[in-house]
Amino acid sequence: MPQVPNKVNLVKDHNLASCSDVCIVGSGAIACDMHNNSWHPLEEQIGQLATNYGFYHTSTTCQRLHTELFCAWIGDQSRVVTQRLAHHLVLKIFNHRKKTEGEELLKSINQDLSAYRKSYTNSYVGMNYYDPGALSEAVGTFERLYQQWTILEKARKDLANLYMLARERLSIRALPTSIEKAMNNGWILTLNWDDAIYNSFDRVVQWHGLCHHPDTLILPTEVHDTLEIIRIIKIPDDSWMSDAEKKFYHWCLNRVEALHDAACKAHTLLAAAPTLWLTACALNTYDCELITAFSKAGIQNLKTVKIVNLKCEESNMRTRAEFLISRTTNIKFEYIAV
Repeated sequence: MPQVPNKVNLVKDHNLASCSDVCIVGSGAIACDMHNNSWHPLEEQIGQLATNYGFYHTSTTCQRLHTELFCAWIGDQSRVVTQRLAHHLVLKIFNHRKKTEGEELLKSINQDLSAYRKSYTNSYVGMNYYDPGALSEAVGTFERLYQQWTILEKARKDLANLYMLARERLSIRALPTSIEKAMNNGWILTLNWDDAIYNSFDRVVQWHGLCHHPDTLILPTEVHDTLEIIRIIKIPDDSWMSDAEKKFYHWCLNRVEALHDAACKAHTLLAAAPTLWLTACALNTYDCELITAFSKAGIQNLKTVKIVNLKCEESNMRTRAEFLISRTTNIKFEYIAV
């Protein structure tokens, strides 16, 4: 059964002004046993883990793609199962509060949550939100979903453990002086699960979680705010819940509170930053959390985007960066090849 995580601080804050430059840093900035990035030494181990979970690759699928697809598979399955479990839990909480605290309080809660609740239930148009039978018919029973979730969370923990075991072999790659200066003087938003950057700089947001707190990991295709409603409607007394419901409820709270703090800090920094460095990150279709953040942050002060990546990736990275920030005009894009 998944462990309930302790409160985790994913923001290493030494009170630097939020209007400083921001560096978004991906796995390409990390070396493991002198390889190009942190994936390579772990590929064989992750590949074996994938096989253990019945995820096989064909002879035409390279090992790197296999590991990425496996991580994305866990993320995609977890996103769906967790959101459906959360539907069940929210339904029970609302109905419990409706019985114990009265209609007036529930109305005030619903007013505060109108935006969240609208987006939260849109995927089940026509379903009676307060009918457990309709919910089970639409998405599956809580018990069956909980069994699936337990398996998927074990896979998340096993994946995090591989990164934990490799921690002593991880180091930050040699980067151009300009980006090293920006990382030392500004803020770093890292997309990595390891703590190499977190331990090396003063101002870091561990945006996608930390491997030694597996429950905080944001896997490919996941976004943290699908569970935000759990944090908003949390209750003082959970004694009426089953053991499984309690376990999932507290897992949601601890995961979301840690990731919420990190996301809020990231959004604040992005909104105020005059210069953004995109360093060694792919900006591909798996980066759902990153894409969501840019749609929320506003980036109204942004003047310059500096992309740091391989020379052979220049065309792809320019296109992806311009698409990511396409809502804003008059921004200067620079490419620094490494």
